Amino acid sequence: MPDPLIAPAAHTHEDRLALAKRITERLHKQHGAHLLAVGIYGSVARGEDGPFSDLEMMAILDEGESLTHEWVSGAWKAEVNVLPLDEARTLASALEEEWALTQGQFVHVLPLQDVQSIFPDLKRRVFEHDEAAFNDLLRAIIVGDILELVGKWRNMRAQAHTEALSFIATMLVLHTALLLGAAHRHVFSTATRLFSEALALPDLPEGFAPLCQRVMRGALHETQAVFEECEQLWAGIARWATQRHIALTSDPLALSC
Repeated sequence: MPDPLIAPAAHTHEDRLALAKRITERLHKQHGAHLLAVGIYGSVARGEDGPFSDLEMMAILDEGESLTHEWVSGAWKAEVNVLPLDEARTLASALEEEWALTQGQFVHVLPLQDVQSIFPDLKRRVFEHDEAAFNDLLRAIIVGDILELVGKWRNMRAQAHTEALSFIATMLVLHTALLLGAAHRHVFSTATRLFSEALALPDLPEGFAPLCQRVMRGALHETQAVFEECEQLWAGIARWATQRHIALTSDPLALSC
């Protein structure tokens, strides 16, 4: 039987801030003058934590190795990412498929110690990429993630194997939401609000709203309707990419010659 004491329990925002203060004091004892900055990210940083939220923190060192402390102690859970400054800058500057979701840790930060204004600099690095770099990211999401799903659901439909269709439809909505976040330079506040925040963005591809709302409702048992809405969204994404002058086809190995 699981230990009944190892489970989320209700805590207040003030409880988590008090815990963060204790953790900061312990980090000072461990790292001394090497500790440059400490901050909270996630729901606690935004003041939106619920009674069962965990505490997520980031500590920046002037040098050393990165490590993650993630632990549970009784009825609460905490995570502290300890990063040397150079690595933190590299991570904040990363532009990858999940940019709109992962980079929130550098955008929504509540500083507890930051004499050198390191956290504002990390936030700036998240958005410093030019339009060409973001367009490359959009193309990578469409070609590398979404088009792969198109092949999967079309195979499923042709072979009458539909047991994973709800998963594929959910992944299609997820990757489209990430696509939209990157297109609008919007970093989502949390994974639990990713779909609703994506629906509030402008310039949605045709077909995104119906399938996204279906996924949010969990209404994925109507197989043919799901297939049709996946196809409609893919057609909408292709038109959306054309309107943004994002070329989806290429011939890097000169196979057409």
